[in-house]
Amino acid sequence: MLWKMVEWGWYWFCYFSMSGKSSYHTIILYERASCLRRNEFLPQKWDAVYCDALMNNYFVIYNPRGTGGVIILDADALSLLHLCDGKTTIDRMSDKLQIDKDIISNAITKLARIDLIKVEDSNETKSIAKKIDCWLHLTNDCNLKCSYCYIDKSKTSMSIHTAKNAIEIITNTAREHGYTEIQLRFSGGEPLLRFSLLCDIIEYTKGKYSEFIWRYVILTNGTLIDDNIAHYIKEKKIGVSISLDGTEEYNTCRQDIMGNSSFDKVICGIETLQKHGTKAGIMTTVSEHNLYGLPALTKFFIMRGMTFRFSLEKNIVTGNTSLFRNLSEVNRIMTECINIMNSFIDSGMANFHFKFGDIVFNHPSKRVCGAGNNSFAIGHLGELGLCGMGLIYPLSTINEISDLWELRQKGDNNICMFSVEQVEACSNCIWRYCCANGCPMQNQATNHNLVGLSPYCFVYKSILPQYIKMLGKKMLVESKALINEKLDNL
Repeated sequence: MLWKMVEWGWYWFCYFSMSGKSSYHTIILYERASCLRRNEFLPQKWDAVYCDALMNNYFVIYNPRGTGGVIILDADALSLLHLCDGKTTIDRMSDKLQIDKDIISNAITKLARIDLIKVEDSNETKSIAKKIDCWLHLTNDCNLKCSYCYIDKSKTSMSIHTAKNAIEIITNTAREHGYTEIQLRFSGGEPLLRFSLLCDIIEYTKGKYSEFIWRYVILTNGTLIDDNIAHYIKEKKIGVSISLDGTEEYNTCRQDIMGNSSFDKVICGIETLQKHGTKAGIMTTVSEHNLYGLPALTKFFIMRGMTFRFSLEKNIVTGNTSLFRNLSEVNRIMTECINIMNSFIDSGMANFHFKFGDIVFNHPSKRVCGAGNNSFAIGHLGELGLCGMGLIYPLSTINEISDLWELRQKGDNNICMFSVEQVEACSNCIWRYCCANGCPMQNQATNHNLVGLSPYCFVYKSILPQYIKMLGKKMLVESKALINEKLDNL
């Protein structure tokens, strides 16, 4: 029996097989101590579980109400899952499948662990670490002049005094609401223009507020990364997200202030980070400017084993984006990109990681972000918003409140409390706890209410099944490689 679960931060992968050697038990990461007893309950699978066939008698499974993520089952394990109807005992399952009762019991324990069957008699509760996530907008200045940027550029930046006041209100909020971990996302403008301030903030938080677990992420265009910056990033274990919208031909909207392409400098920054042992995540905003360049960009990322994310354009000012004019083309191009991923996987090149927008599979999402709950943004002058985009319309300043949750009363509390369960049109959709109807601020701007369908609903419904199947194929290739490696070591 083999079961594998790996976390890469963006999604969970599980692989579960009813066949295999007992020596493979060494790679089982979790097993409930109180194994489900054969005659004490009737196992029942979850309703509305997504299933699709892969190659070689394997199947990809996804339970939108569970925490198991994308899962691979072989034919025997899938047969066992189908028998979990709430009526059939484990003894009866053993007779039907001609498999030992202890193996069946152990298998059901694991199916329960990955949330494919319900275990109503379990008192187990999942402990979720409480984290507050705050954007720190270090500067309005930038060394690029991207044509689509929504920030009104200026030379003004955050002072160390403002930074310390921002940290104080963040830590006050964390204490008040029981957060044990704080993540700071350094943004701009271009935050590396204020690299010394960034370093000062990190040292200040770790020194004065050591009671918290601190995480740091830099959101950068990557053009300023040199050996000194890369060394510091590695030393302090800082995450890095770099914006790159296309290969050179499709990156023309991201020019420096002299009108020159930024592409080569971005790639140099990525390679400098890699040289120092840091792998950046690449963020690509999909718009009409780069849509037709995504297939070439997908190949570029995969051939370099990169971690990348395609996010559909947002505009909370007018409510309209360039993509709305032709969503069928968005769907066609995204399908082409996933087909490219599949072709690389089929050839054995699966060492890339891809994320589509804010989609998550490892837990049911009632909303795509924590804006106004555990996520906030602080501008370079101390202005406050519910998220980075929300700083366009600041709700208050760090001098006016002492708890970030007070922003709920100053802004639109409906956005803070939004849940996809409020959207009637999503009520029967299998994907509603996966896409969560997209960005609530975008929907508010587009529909003038929060309960209308996301303008990208058509794209989500079309792409998500393809996305899940691609992840399943990728996991299967990687799992077989791991099995072969373990066999070689026996």
